[in-house]
Amino acid sequence: MNSSCGHHPRSFRELNDSFFYLFLHEMKLLRPLAGYTLYDHKTNNYIRRELQITGILDQIDEYRRKLFQHLQRMPQNRTPLKSYCYRPQGRRTIGRPKKRWIEKL
Repeated sequence: MNSSCGHHPRSFRELNDSFFYLFLHEMKLLRPLAGYTLYDHKTNNYIRRELQITGILDQIDEYRRKLFQHLQRMPQNRTPLKSYCYRPQGRRTIGRPKKRWIEKL
């Protein structure tokens, strides 16, 4: 399957903002769970290692990899693969092209 047929409706800026807030709120939950405050100056990686938890962004990346591999195994006539490879026709807006999640794999 061609990896250039990925399409995602959200812009790269919106994805970065949502990942930042997801990461922020994840640590806001994990820090008190580990018994630390911001004044303890413990790094996020230290807290995750202590709690033996993988980061949510790592889990999202793993999910995307698995989904992409699943789509690659599909026959060409399947609807999910067709919708994944669909490219809308027409003119794009001016400016920098939107970043697709497939480009981050």
